[in-house]
Amino acid sequence: MIRELSAWNTMRGQTGGMPVNIGIGINTDHVVSGNIGSPKRMDYTVMGDGVNLASRMEGLCKTYSAQILVSQNTVNGLKGTYRVRDIDDVIVKGKTEPVRIYEVLDYHPEETFPHLLDVVGPFRRRSVPVHSPGHRRHRRLMRGPPDREASSSTDASLSLTPHEPL
Repeated sequence: MIRELSAWNTMRGQTGGMPVNIGIGINTDHVVSGNIGSPKRMDYTVMGDGVNLASRMEGLCKTYSAQILVSQNTVNGLKGTYRVRDIDDVIVKGKTEPVRIYEVLDYHPEETFPHLLDVVGPFRRRSVPVHSPGHRRHRRLMRGPPDREASSSTDASLSLTPHEPL
């Protein structure tokens, strides 16, 4: 869907149209689904915590400059190899426990994200599980002065494509 949207945006740009951007939140959970309403007006809908979390994650796409965010539940259920980048632990409205979220990067061709696998590696190494001893230090660094390790990872990633503008 993201690839098709990109192609459509290219066509829109050629005719002077503004690009359309979307965010997608995906969560795997149990939900209630079915027709709801009266005999005069019926709507098919889904309800439950799983739906609410997916909706909140869709809203976080703009915050994290991501197009597809998936939850830990979804990553755990994947049956294949996908390129995902660990993003953050978030506490969304209506929840008290943090939820690990990931960005899906499989839709990127070499032209839009050269050296993708080289860039994803440093993000995986820097992830700190929420219950690990290093989590407090990690959160303190995130609130405090710039993290030198993160800066060096960013510099290393940028050095892979020195001729491309940011």
